[in-house]
Amino acid sequence: MRLLVPLLALALSTVASAQTVRTVTFPDAASMDGLYYDAELGLMTVGGYVGTNVYDVQVGPEAEGGLPGARVVVGTGLDGPVHVTRSPDGNLYATNFAVANATESTVSRITPEGVVTPFATVPPGAADLVADADGNLYVTSFGYIRDGSGNAVSKITPDGTVTEYARGGTISIPVGVALDEAGDLYVANIYSGHITKVAPDGSTSLFADLPAANFEAGEPFAIGHLVWSQGRLYATQTNRNRVVAFDPDGTMTVVAGSGARSSVDGPADTATLHWPNGITASTTGDTLYVTEYFGDRVPSDQIRMITAVRAVADDSAPEADALDLGAFPNPVRDRATLTYRLPAPAQVLLSVYDSLGREVDRLGEGPRTAGTHAEAWATDGLAPGVYTVRLQADDRRISRPVVVVR
Repeated sequence: MRLLVPLLALALSTVASAQTVRTVTFPDAASMDGLYYDAELGLMTVGGYVGTNVYDVQVGPEAEGGLPGARVVVGTGLDGPVHVTRSPDGNLYATNFAVANATESTVSRITPEGVVTPFATVPPGAADLVADADGNLYVTSFGYIRDGSGNAVSKITPDGTVTEYARGGTISIPVGVALDEAGDLYVANIYSGHITKVAPDGSTSLFADLPAANFEAGEPFAIGHLVWSQGRLYATQTNRNRVVAFDPDGTMTVVAGSGARSSVDGPADTATLHWPNGITASTTGDTLYVTEYFGDRVPSDQIRMITAVRAVADDSAPEADALDLGAFPNPVRDRATLTYRLPAPAQVLLSVYDSLGREVDRLGEGPRTAGTHAEAWATDGLAPGVYTVRLQADDRRISRPVVVVR
């Protein structure tokens, strides 16, 4: 199952003890930068400025020694993808950070079939991006990879038209970007530690001010990526080896990380992180996923998972209305276990489709109770390739890519 502007004075609260940091370990190391979680597709990551791939990430089930993970390539041929997001049109969009051009960079579109095509040209060093409900993309520009002189955010409409959305002020060499429910954009500077809030009318204000990078102290990056979830802004505080959260008024809370630079699991206040960078939240907001991505963490064979996150935000129980679907192992040779979770009783249909959209297997059909269910899937009669496992539960649907190998 997939578990898978004046300076601001920030009020700081402590880590909630209910939270736990765990490590998802992959069988091999790969470059992993930004993270994205989609209600239908699940957890995704990208290869970063030294990579070329977009990955579907699968976690578990629990095994002796920890949580195993698997990466499935769903798009390749990119040029240093730093982040990926999904638009309401159903396509994925990824930045090409490493384009060796001092004047421009690009954003690529990845279809559900894995076809990668150029979509738009933006200022150099395209880094993070986020989509709004209308399908507009907002892209940060780090600047030319050799000098990091960017100070702008671009807006790309669904037809590929690019305009400048925000520039200058407290925005300087930005990477992280997030969007809240009101349409406010949050932009993080990777070196200065500033987070700028950009209102829908284009006005900007300094939202938060974290300690800047200190190259002499071996702390070259202040903030990695951002994500907005359940009324809070989350950020990776890279140079302090922590994950922090901000309430809408700017009050900051340490979510996880003692400050020491290592990778030790345990309670969030004593667990350690190592150059935390990419970050995303599950649909319900109770789990954060974090990549560790700089220096000796490139490549990496792990993603960190922070559970019980909503205990920081309030005392309410985590929401449990999301479908969940996973396959393990993935890639699979002969046999896989498909697991799914239903938040309530439902009429289900669990099917497998090939790359042409043809149903090749039907593994479960009929009424099911709330809870977790598992189905064995024999793949020895299938040709190698990418298949889609789809769960229909009443009027809701979720799908996962699975790679069959020989």
